[in-house]
Amino acid sequence: MDVPPFNRSAMDGYAVKAKDTFGAGQFKPVILKIIGEIHAGESPEKKIKTGQCVQISTGAVMPEGADAVMMVEDTEREGPEVKIFKSITPGSNIGKIGGDIKEGVIVLKAGILLDAAKSRGPGLARVSNRKGLRKT
Repeated sequence: MDVPPFNRSAMDGYAVKAKDTFGAGQFKPVILKIIGEIHAGESPEKKIKTGQCVQISTGAVMPEGADAVMMVEDTEREGPEVKIFKSITPGSNIGKIGGDIKEGVIVLKAGILLDAAKSRGPGLARVSNRKGLRKT
């Protein structure tokens, strides 16, 4: 299983089409319409079209149509719109599918002592042992 199993926002900000931000600057911001919000644990309900964006939280699933996340620090919200003060490239501020662990990669080999520190690794939510635990 890929971890994460979806493209996710690496920070709080706005999920955008990067090309919509090209040419933006401090004195010439690009203005995008905010069409919704996505928080971690929620599924996106809207598709981003040209001139639109979605406010997004760190860890949230990227909505269809968005290819970058503009950091909130480089924006200014004004009601239903947001001013973007810099350009961003596609893929910026996104954690890609399998970016932490690719499907098929061995994360822990048989016979390795699993201690508390190792059990907190990326994507390791539950540990099972068919033969039972043994004290060493």
